[in-house]
Amino acid sequence: MSTESRSPEQCLEEGKKYLAAGYPAEAVESLQDACAILAEEYGQTAPELAEPYYLYGKALLELARSQSTVLGSGIPVPNKSSDSSDDEGDDEDAPETNGTNEATPSTVSSTTNIGETPGPSTGNEREAPGPSTGNEGEAPGPSTANEGEAPGPSTANEGEASGSNDTNEGEEDESDLKLAWEILELARVICQKQNGEENKLKLSDVQLVLAEVSLENDQSDEAIADLNSCLQIRELFLEPHDRRLAEVHFNLGLAYILSKQPDLAISHFSSAKTVLVKRRELLDGEMRGAEVSEERKMAIKEEVSEITALLPDIKVKISDTQEMKRMVEDKENQTLAGESAVLLLISLNQPQTFLI
Repeated sequence: MSTESRSPEQCLEEGKKYLAAGYPAEAVESLQDACAILAEEYGQTAPELAEPYYLYGKALLELARSQSTVLGSGIPVPNKSSDSSDDEGDDEDAPETNGTNEATPSTVSSTTNIGETPGPSTGNEREAPGPSTGNEGEAPGPSTANEGEAPGPSTANEGEASGSNDTNEGEEDESDLKLAWEILELARVICQKQNGEENKLKLSDVQLVLAEVSLENDQSDEAIADLNSCLQIRELFLEPHDRRLAEVHFNLGLAYILSKQPDLAISHFSSAKTVLVKRRELLDGEMRGAEVSEERKMAIKEEVSEITALLPDIKVKISDTQEMKRMVEDKENQTLAGESAVLLLISLNQPQTFLI
């Protein structure tokens, strides 16, 4: 898509709306354009690129997830004509809509609706942001990168086949995750150079999505390191009832399950539950206040309902992890018992030597 007629702010806002509406492919395209324009104007590691890189990396992660989900379950692709222009909610307490039974890192995320059906995706390899190469007057639509083309927004090849085999699509998913990691690393580098609460919290956002990429790649150690750093920042600046803390704790629970550390997983799932309970209690108290507008009451009721729906799923996670721990311990005990029996039989069959 040509970026000559659009400002980076327009591309950025459009990408946010696509991401909020569940159209990661279109979000990737718009955010790639925004990053390309800003990188050309300010340089690839300028502070102005921190937020666009973060959103671009997040969109790439969601695109990889949506492609995997569609291929794996045959979920129908929604009609592009559906309303996707609603502004993304920026409330720090806006919850995710998917259930915690799914092993997705952002199950209690406060930023996106990952459970929404993904929109149509381009499935084509993308490149890191750079000067735009879009053709002037080109019709808007999903873009694809030509091999050897300079980094930046890409253009579709005429006559390109509309479908591809599962192997190629799997490779494209990996490419999206790889590019997401590279873009998010750029965002991390920029945020680490900035001071102040806002920039530190943005760094924690970047670390969280980097951890999600690591979890998608089954890299639990990397995910745990980023999540612990993210948690340290958020505990420093956020209130104990802030749902963004629950988000990190829940993802740490998933990461520790992946690394076969059930005790730590249970601890963090329990912490996520504690944060949500505190949040609900705070909202209940606010609802009983004398001066609460009707609009605020509606918002409180909606959030309380969402938290109430999330808590049983977290309890199931705790219960499942405890059961997994018991099964592992039983297996270890059986193995030890078997080894002890073998050693006993061996000792009984050995000649005994007595000291007189």
